Parts: sequence; structure tokens; C-alpha cells
Amino acid sequence: MLYDPGQTSFMRGDGPMDHGKIVMVILVVMALAVLIFAGWVDTLPQFR
Repeated sequence: MLYDPGQTSFMRGDGPMDHGKIVMVILVVMALAVLIFAGWVDTLPQFR
């Protein structure tokens, strides 16, 4: 793993459970980014 295990209490853990938490965080962040981007594109006049 590239991250420092002691970086945050959320990432602290062991085995596949820790990896699953990281994947879940990445998916949530990506979903939020898509929602924000979609809302931003909707405000642009050329895309209406």
C-alpha cells in the first residue's frame, strides 16, 4: 500500500477490510465529483 497506515484513524486497520474502506471512499468521492460537475455543466448556457 502506498498510503501511511497512521495517517488517519479512518484508514487504520488491517487486511481486506481496510482495502474495502479505501475503495468505498474513492467511489463516494467520485460520485460527488460527478454530481458537482453535472450541476456545473447545467449552469453553462451552451449546454442547455
